[in-house]
Amino acid sequence: MGVAGYVSYFQRTGQGVKPDVVPLSLLLILRAPLLKSDEFPRGRFQPYVGFGPSFFFAQATIDSPVPDINSVRRGRTDFGYDFRAGLLWQVHKAVAIFGEY
Repeated sequence: MGVAGYVSYFQRTGQGVKPDVVPLSLLLILRAPLLKSDEFPRGRFQPYVGFGPSFFFAQATIDSPVPDINSVRRGRTDFGYDFRAGLLWQVHKAVAIFGEY
């Protein structure tokens, strides 16, 4: 069991519009330590699930095609849930490969 925080940023640029989004998630992670050994006491193979609240901070700028009219900038904050599941393979004590959905 553990906790994790995820933050990311993405932006898309289109003709006349530029949305920016920053999602922030706080997760409780549950792992199953499988294939334990002296070299990998926490398990070499670790399937896991994570869940928790997520906040989305979004802002968009819309450019006006008319030169005399200013651009419009609007922001919004939303709440949601984050759920993810994944598999982790420990290749070395300090290196692991994982895939997650």
